[in-house]
Amino acid sequence: MSYKKTAIASFNYAKRLKSAKPGPHNFKYNGKNVKGLVSSDGRTLQIVKAPPTVIKDLKNLAPGEKLVPDGKNLRISKPKQPPTPKRPIKKPTATSTSATNMTTAAVPQQQTQPAPSAAAPAATPVPVTQEDAKKELVQPWTLSDADRKAARNVPVATTGIIDTPYIDWDAVPENCKIGPNEVNYTDYPTASAPKGVLPLLRDCFRANRLYAHKKPTNPDIVGPPGTGKSTLIRAFAAETGLPYYQVIGQDGLTSEDLLGRSHLRNGKDVWEDGIVTHAFRTGGILHFDEVNVFPAPVMMRLNEGMDAKRQLNMQDLNGEIIKAHPDLIIVFSRNPPDYEGVSTLPKPVQNRCKEIWLPFAPLEIEHKIIVEQAKGVGVKPTELALKGGALTGSLARDVEDFTKIVVGLRADKTLPHHPSMRQTLDFLIARKQGYDFTTAFNQTIGDSYIAVDEDTYNPRMEEALKSVNRL
Repeated sequence: MSYKKTAIASFNYAKRLKSAKPGPHNFKYNGKNVKGLVSSDGRTLQIVKAPPTVIKDLKNLAPGEKLVPDGKNLRISKPKQPPTPKRPIKKPTATSTSATNMTTAAVPQQQTQPAPSAAAPAATPVPVTQEDAKKELVQPWTLSDADRKAARNVPVATTGIIDTPYIDWDAVPENCKIGPNEVNYTDYPTASAPKGVLPLLRDCFRANRLYAHKKPTNPDIVGPPGTGKSTLIRAFAAETGLPYYQVIGQDGLTSEDLLGRSHLRNGKDVWEDGIVTHAFRTGGILHFDEVNVFPAPVMMRLNEGMDAKRQLNMQDLNGEIIKAHPDLIIVFSRNPPDYEGVSTLPKPVQNRCKEIWLPFAPLEIEHKIIVEQAKGVGVKPTELALKGGALTGSLARDVEDFTKIVVGLRADKTLPHHPSMRQTLDFLIARKQGYDFTTAFNQTIGDSYIAVDEDTYNPRMEEALKSVNRL
C-alpha cells in the first residue's frame, strides 16, 4: 500500500503489526477519533487525520516514542532502555589513566581554516587547567558480554544528544567533553550526504553501534585543506554529546605514544594508558586527524580495532587484549592523496574504512554562510545581503571577486594550504576598516603565500588579482 504524502506522522516497527491489518483504520487515542493507514508489509503506521489536541501530542513525543495499535486503540510505546551498569566499588589505583597523558582538542576551532598545524605528540601533556592536570582519573567500567550485547540495542536519536548509558563519564577527561554551543559549523549537502554530513555521521554511529561485532563502520572524511573536516567531527561530538578524543598525526609518533607505556614509580613498573587505549576502554569518538601523516606501523596497530574483532592487541606492551567499548567509533580525516606531502593509507586500514568525500561548499551556499556570519562582524545589510540568490550591497562586488580568486586558488593542489570562509570574513573586516581591495586581499591571503616562497607565489598573486581586474 502506498504512503500518503500528507500524513501527520509515520511510525515504523521492527516486526509486523499483529493487531492491525494492512489498510485504513479508525482508532481511538485518549478518547479521540484518529484515522490511520497501515502499510502492506504491516510495519508502518501513518496517521492521516486527527484532532488538534492529538496532533499536539504527536509533536511532543520524545525520541524513540511511537504510537502502537492495541486493538482499536492507540497507545504510546516507549523504547526499552537497558539498565545502567553499576560501578565496581573500588578506589582509583596508581595505574589509573591520567589526563596529563592525553593530547585532545581542548578548544574547538571554527569551521573552515587553513591547513591544520602540527600538534604535540600524543604523550605531551595538554591540560585544560592546573587542577585538571593533577586530577587522577578512575578506571572505566569493565563491561560484561551481556552489557555489550545490551548496549547494541540502545536507540540512537535522530537529532540531539545520543543516549550513552554504557559510557562511564567519570572516566572521561574534561577536555574530551565538548559543549553543545562550543563549535561553529554550518553543514551542507554533498553528493553522498544529501541531508548534510552531520546526519550521515549519525547514521554511521548508529550502524556501528548495531553491527560493530559483525561489520564496524569507520568513517574516513577526505577533502581538500580548508573544508573544515576536523571542525565537522568536533561539531558531531558537540551535537551528539559523545566524548571526543583527538590525535593529530605527525612524523615521529610511535605506538607507545598513543597506546601507553610503563613508568618507574616508587621502584615499581606502572602502566599508564595512552589516549587510544583510554578511548577503547571508555567509548566515544576517536578522531585520527591528518591520518595520512601517521607512520604505517602505528596505523597497523588499529587493524583489529577496525574489524569484527574490535580489540586492541597490546600483549607485547602490557600483556592485555582490550575489547573496544560498544560506543567507540573510529573516525579518520585526511587530505586527498594527490596533494603535496600526503601519503596513502595502508591498504588493510583503508579497506576497513567508509570513505566520505567532503568538498568545498558550493559557491551559492558559501555566499549564504558568509552573509550570515558577516552580521557578527558588523557588516550591515546595506553593505552585504543576499536577495534571490544574488549578493547585493556596497561590498557585494568585492566579495564576488574575492571568492572568485578563492575558488581559483582552491583548484591548485600544489599550494601549501587553501583559503577558507574565514579568510573571506577577514577580508570583509579589512574592507570595513577602510583598506582597498588589493591591500585587504594581501593581508588575508596574498602575504601568507608570499611568506612561503616569494619568487613562486608573488607572480601567482598578481595573476589572481588580474583575473578579476583588480591590478
